[in-house]
Amino acid sequence: MRLLALAAAILLAAACGTDSKPDPELEALKKKKDDEEKLRVEATKPKPAEPAKPVPAKEELVGKCKTDGDGPACQGACALEDFESCHLMGLLYEEGKGGVPVDFEAARKFHERSCDGGFGQGCYAAAVFWDYGKSVSKSPRKAQQYFKKACELKVDAACKELKPR
Repeated sequence: MRLLALAAAILLAAACGTDSKPDPELEALKKKKDDEEKLRVEATKPKPAEPAKPVPAKEELVGKCKTDGDGPACQGACALEDFESCHLMGLLYEEGKGGVPVDFEAARKFHERSCDGGFGQGCYAAAVFWDYGKSVSKSPRKAQQYFKKACELKVDAACKELKPR
């Protein structure tokens, strides 16, 4: 019985070609599958935590904004309620400088935020946007509101723009 099983195994092996060289396509598929499995295992391993990056101080952001015209610094300082930085960020958007594209709508919004925070030049810049219809429909009424607020914040040029009622 054992002899018969051994003979059958030899015949089967000969018929299947196990004595021949391995099929290169089959070997490539096996390697690809093994590589994918290794990647999957690696992807599921927990990664060591990266140390948190220190958050720049408000003074550092304001300084980079004012001296370098750095868009991200101006945006960060504006978020920390340095309203002059909001105005400067608006100027960067108007000119497409500091790493930001030209975007008049964003510029107007930064000027308006600056004005809301009490920075007169921001009010004046917002007034000009409304007066000339840059990124918004022209609105002399809104322009006058912003010119008035800028004038109240001691921006002389804005006072000259006020129309008598």
